[in-house]
Amino acid sequence: MNSSISQDRLDALPEHVRELVRRQLAGGVERTTERDGLVPVDRGRIVPQASAQQRLWFLHELDPNSVEYGAPKVLRLTGRLDADALAHAVRALVQRHEPLRTTFATQDGVGVQVVHASAEAPVVRIDLGDHDRERAGAELDGVLRSEVGRPFDLENGPLLRVVLVRLAADEHVLMLNTHHIVSDGWSMALLVDDLMALYAAAVRGAEPSLPELPLQYVDYAAWEQSGQDDSRQRGQLDYWRKQLDGLTPAELPTDRPRPAIRSGRGALHVFDVDRDLVAALREMSRREGATVFTVLVAATRVLLAHYSGSQDIGVGTVTSGRGRPELERMVGVFINTVVLRGQVDETLPFTALLARERQTMWDALANQDVPFQRLVSVLSPDRDHSRPPLVQVMINYQNAPSHAARGAGLHLEDVVPPVVSANLDLGIDFYERDGGLRTYVEYNTDLFDGGTIARLGQHLHTLLRSLLDHPTQPLRTLT
Repeated sequence: MNSSISQDRLDALPEHVRELVRRQLAGGVERTTERDGLVPVDRGRIVPQASAQQRLWFLHELDPNSVEYGAPKVLRLTGRLDADALAHAVRALVQRHEPLRTTFATQDGVGVQVVHASAEAPVVRIDLGDHDRERAGAELDGVLRSEVGRPFDLENGPLLRVVLVRLAADEHVLMLNTHHIVSDGWSMALLVDDLMALYAAAVRGAEPSLPELPLQYVDYAAWEQSGQDDSRQRGQLDYWRKQLDGLTPAELPTDRPRPAIRSGRGALHVFDVDRDLVAALREMSRREGATVFTVLVAATRVLLAHYSGSQDIGVGTVTSGRGRPELERMVGVFINTVVLRGQVDETLPFTALLARERQTMWDALANQDVPFQRLVSVLSPDRDHSRPPLVQVMINYQNAPSHAARGAGLHLEDVVPPVVSANLDLGIDFYERDGGLRTYVEYNTDLFDGGTIARLGQHLHTLLRSLLDHPTQPLRTLT
């Protein structure tokens, strides 16, 4: 990582990752070792899958009909839209980014990528403009749910599907749906930015002015696979062996017994953390030398300990995985899961737990280079098919900025896509919104009812208030 990372990309990172980047730039955290050889590879050769892709490919082969790893992006487009120009821009987008025209296969027992010279990129157009508002909204939800409920064919593609729904002359909803094996959240932001630039050029009948992409994801995959056994990653693996030794799942109370085989069915519950409480969170984080995300993780860990009756709680979070400047504009899957393991001693005050949480966070981020799937294979070789490996709860903090169509006469607004699957028992995402936090809890519906998750959200909100109001009281007096 170096100072060439742009400010807008830095601002789009989750808070804890932004802080790590700042410390890297200042020399406060050891930088990722940069191996030589990140250069274009021969497109005629067989290209291996990157580490992040290998687990997704394995899971797909186990269940080709799963929809757990779709990565939809939904946008409301306000303004006069030229649908033909948008279709032209989508085709240009697929041609620009190789992952959008990549498929996957197994050769001699090894997963490989196949980059195609071209690929079809149809835009499915649906017109709901003649319906009243209520009916159009219901049908839109049905369209989006149908799309996210369709599995991807990784062997034949396409791995980008585009749906454009017309609600009125000046209002459309656009869904870009990809499989996670070719994109992550950062990549989806890149794709939207590029699509809007290509659309603006198409409307004007001009050539787009996007910079050339000297490297693509297959170049990264070949480079990454050539250095899988470097000494830095081996040293980090030693850290994880010690850190996660003896970690057992925290058994949260469920509404139904856990099935022998996890289905991945899911739903979404949304609640808000109000501005006043978020302002208090920020004040505590400044006072205690932590990030807001660290405070939220510590508070959520306290709640999970109370629910499960266990003091030893492991949760996951994701890192961007883009430790080199060459990766900043590259579309692909780079995110990695790290495990945050901590002990909740209820005889201690929250401030003491927060100090431990801060150290846990830094240690985990300083050892983030080991791919999660490698941790799983080394530390959890005997899989329990009833639950996800190593962590069952994920916590993330997002501050994704709004998109802006450049010169295209459109206003773009993010729309939360329907949720029909869940990768984990619980996934909690905090998003900055108008000074507060919009909180999305994705949950496994085989285990939990919606009412149970709604109560969990209420309990977390109440606990946050108690922890902030009484940070030096023993935790057992607050839960």
